Amino acid sequence: MKLFNKYILGLMAMAIALFSCEENIHETKYAGERRVQFDLSQNLVAAEGGDEAVIAVLLDQPLSSDLTVSLDIETINAVEGEDFQLSSGSIVVKAGELSGAISLTAIPDTEISDVDRIVNFSIASVSDPEVVVGFSDGTERTSVSAEIKDKVYKGVTMADDDSGDQWEFVTQVIDNGDGTHTILNAWGEYVYFYTQNPAYIGAFDAVVIISIGDDGAVTVVDQSPYCQVTDITYDVAADKYSIKLLDVDVFNGGPYPYITTLQP
Repeated sequence: MKLFNKYILGLMAMAIALFSCEENIHETKYAGERRVQFDLSQNLVAAEGGDEAVIAVLLDQPLSSDLTVSLDIETINAVEGEDFQLSSGSIVVKAGELSGAISLTAIPDTEISDVDRIVNFSIASVSDPEVVVGFSDGTERTSVSAEIKDKVYKGVTMADDDSGDQWEFVTQVIDNGDGTHTILNAWGEYVYFYTQNPAYIGAFDAVVIISIGDDGAVTVVDQSPYCQVTDITYDVAADKYSIKLLDVDVFNGGPYPYITTLQP
């Protein structure tokens, strides 16, 4: 009996030792000062109809419970709900993980912005008061900025007037969400190119609505009455449009064609 009791006591001592070891491992894993900061390696540009900006935070060590990082948000030339939308106003890092993130999506519109649209984020508070904001290795990233970009394509256009002259204009390709795209061309700048009358700059937007097939084939759905698309192709791999247009009743002696290649 004494031998049996000693055996039982030995097993109990071993169990206590193993349990204590597990507790010590657990405490060691989550012990010490814990820190959080922004991850600036993520994509921070939200393009209309393109990539989302990612607002992410990093922990220097995992925690045993979820951490909620509340954000202060400041906008410059941008309005939430009109220019962009956020997946959340705070970031959650799950227990046992080292990072968490939210997304910022640009809302497509029909205008090209001539000002920088910026959304600034800073850490307002964290749900665990023992977590310090900013790593201790000199990389205290306590704020981050995301930028909203138009889906803008730039192109150099050669007008077919045998002069060899070129001029550059900006246009925008908008994804309408129904399988069609709208191309906004600065037709007034084409008119200015020929007339050299600055009054035409910013006037006469030439709107062309197209659909793009899976094979890249382009179909013209609708277009402005004073321009006519005679040829248009889209290179899926290069994300590039090649367009040939004719003016219709804009100039005497026409029509005058011009050819442009548009790419980001």
